[in-house]
Amino acid sequence: MDTIIKQGTRVYLRTPKREEISFIKSLWESEETMKAVGGVRQYTDEEYQSWFTANVDPGNSTDRFLIIFENENDIPIGEIGFLRFSQETKSAELSVTVKAKFRRRGFGRESLMLLCDFFFIDFGGEIMECRTANDNIAGQKMVENFGFEVKDETDTEVIYQLKKTDYLPE
Repeated sequence: MDTIIKQGTRVYLRTPKREEISFIKSLWESEETMKAVGGVRQYTDEEYQSWFTANVDPGNSTDRFLIIFENENDIPIGEIGFLRFSQETKSAELSVTVKAKFRRRGFGRESLMLLCDFFFIDFGGEIMECRTANDNIAGQKMVENFGFEVKDETDTEVIYQLKKTDYLPE
């Protein structure tokens, strides 16, 4: 299961190994990293193991969870993936978290490009949605600059979408 899903210039995306749950745990339990994306997530070790089984190995047909690795030092710097893929609409919801100390250096953008290539070209997706908290201005700017457009707004979040036809114009 040491398969690189997509390789970029500065990062690559790979399916996590079970022993890398500790990285995911450190990422999700970091106050500095998670404050802009809904806050810290804390689970028991058993809950992390159950999550891994449900979402990674063996996983399911609607979600893809990948770790972002920096090429230069071959270290994990975040996670990216999509959730709740609908066979009917060919849409899914983006999930991306980059460690706070690696932000604003282009890693998130390149990771998003690699994931969109995988989603739209290899996986057969048509629409990628992204939900950002109203106060997550940096996240909103990143997806807007990437080409996502506002689909809806609520009191708590902005919902963006990127269509395959806009990402890969003919």
